[in-house]
Amino acid sequence: MISFLGGDTRYQGQQFGASILSSILAMAYEQRYALGAFTIVSVESLPQTIPFYERFSFQQYTSPNGNANKYLGITMDEIQDLLKGMGEARTQNARTPFEEETTQEP
Repeated sequence: MISFLGGDTRYQGQQFGASILSSILAMAYEQRYALGAFTIVSVESLPQTIPFYERFSFQQYTSPNGNANKYLGITMDEIQDLLKGMGEARTQNARTPFEEETTQEP
């Protein structure tokens, strides 16, 4: 679980958050068996950063403690598809979800 991923507002929109998240997802996928065969990566998000995570196929699920923060998750199969799509987009010089413009990046 990613408790919080955030960045200084001076650096938002420069793809640092997307780069960090892409590295985390790639490492989680590569290490999925070494770390106990987990099948989901989850994140606790502030409400205003939900669109950032949804860009990467994270889906919301119910908060276990009822607080204002939101919980989102992505499965290993979805990470595999996302990483595959990144490779194909790079081959075709297209934009990936990691390179799309965003107004709210953690």
